[in-house]
Amino acid sequence: MKSKATNINIQTSQVNIATLQRTTLFSESNWSDLKKSRLIESILVGIPIGMIWINLEISKIIDGNKRLDAIRSFMTNEFPLQHLTFELPDLEGLFYYQMPPYLQRRIEETILTVVKIQHGTPSTELKDIINRIK
Repeated sequence: MKSKATNINIQTSQVNIATLQRTTLFSESNWSDLKKSRLIESILVGIPIGMIWINLEISKIIDGNKRLDAIRSFMTNEFPLQHLTFELPDLEGLFYYQMPPYLQRRIEETILTVVKIQHGTPSTELKDIINRIK
């Protein structure tokens, strides 16, 4: 397998996530705003989130699409934080634009580990990777 793990900063990412095709390889329902909110809360309290897997040959996200979508949709004010379980009561109901700048930066500066599967990876290996990470 030809792959390379890279750490990227959400705000200054060199991986142009917006240009990747967002496809799901298995039938999954979309995340609710509550589940998205829980992911953002995890980022705010410093809980690492899973790796993002990208197939460069076909420009598709193999794993991590919902996490990336949750971050993007929060940063574009599509949902507020809700039902927070950690000690963050002042953030309940806030949209991204309403958060203090230092917390916005915490999200923007979150480091994601992206595994890029390189061109030339045999399809049998790619299928094996998909089965292992799903």
